[in-house]
Amino acid sequence: MSRNLEVRRADALTFMAYDAISLQRVTLNGKNEIRLIPTTKRKTATVLSVPYNGCLLPNGRLLNVGEQYTNDQCTRLCTCNEEGSVPCMALCPTRPISVCNAPLVQKKIRVPTGPPDSKCTCEQVICVKAETTTDTSETIIPPGAMNHALLGYATQSNTSRAGYAYNAVDGNRSGNYEDFSCTHTPTEENPFWSVSFEPGSVNVSAVRITNRQDCCQDRLSDFEIRIGEYFGEEAEKSPKCGGLHTISGDSKVISCPNMVGRSLTIRIPGKHKTLTLCEVEVFGTRILGTSRHRRRPYGPKR
Repeated sequence: MSRNLEVRRADALTFMAYDAISLQRVTLNGKNEIRLIPTTKRKTATVLSVPYNGCLLPNGRLLNVGEQYTNDQCTRLCTCNEEGSVPCMALCPTRPISVCNAPLVQKKIRVPTGPPDSKCTCEQVICVKAETTTDTSETIIPPGAMNHALLGYATQSNTSRAGYAYNAVDGNRSGNYEDFSCTHTPTEENPFWSVSFEPGSVNVSAVRITNRQDCCQDRLSDFEIRIGEYFGEEAEKSPKCGGLHTISGDSKVISCPNMVGRSLTIRIPGKHKTLTLCEVEVFGTRILGTSRHRRRPYGPKR
């Protein structure tokens, strides 16, 4: 029999040690340790009680005292206490609705809540200037202009949190992520999103991009727009519309006059970037024809 005993559990551990098992060391959850000095003269049992400073969850995860977690439904926030239990409270407590004085208006947002590894959010009502909900550009889209990206074939570098690429071309400008109308890539290097105009090309005049509005608006910063024959990972071969763009409000119209292409790609260059788009609209004139380049399949990342 081994001379070391290691136990992982949440309750205090009580056991009896006899000389016959030659037990020398007891370790509980990798933290508490008691060493026993073997002796041939010890004929009676030695009773030891080792306290554990933490909590064991049903899924086997061990929490330290003071560590928190949220349940799968994002309704409860639970904290491990010194007694080894995990009392819970409402994750999003009811708060009085903000009263906004003109020219401010109410706006609902969702903010990250809970421990750092939690993906839960809570709704809050804040006061903002009315003009922050409008386009932050002077570019004007003519009434009745056709959106050539609508229901187009879209793809992106990778998909996270059910933020599929086609969510940005479904015709829904909602910036609330819980409406399932926004894209989402994981945090990665050079994330991109692309839409195809095939068959044919589009002579683009302007692009309207709707940002996420319930949180994380600053993510859509320093991005580039590429319009041409190439898309996705090869988009750098296509011409760029202007320089780097940033959307600080809910949406923005970006002028890309007389840029012709079979696809449009939005890309954030750099490491540790996350790309989220709630709607992309492309306005201009459709040009029918055949492609000079063989179209590469988009793959399953929609």
